Amino acid sequence: MATNGPAVPTTQSHAIHRPLGVNQVAITGGLLSQWQERNRAVSIPLGMEQIEQAGSLPNLRLAAGEGR
Repeated sequence: MATNGPAVPTTQSHAIHRPLGVNQVAITGGLLSQWQERNRAVSIPLGMEQIEQAGSLPNLRLAAGEGR
């Protein structure tokens, strides 16, 4: 029996959860959509600005394999 996560179903299981892949889901409305949009528009740019001001961005780029 193939598994796709941390839980391994047994033969006595009544249901098996099969998580969707990241490209199989779209949040198009509601509270989570608003939260996602706010993060995209405000939180992520603010975090990047703070990382740049702290001088940490070059280290993060090296850790990500850029600039080698």
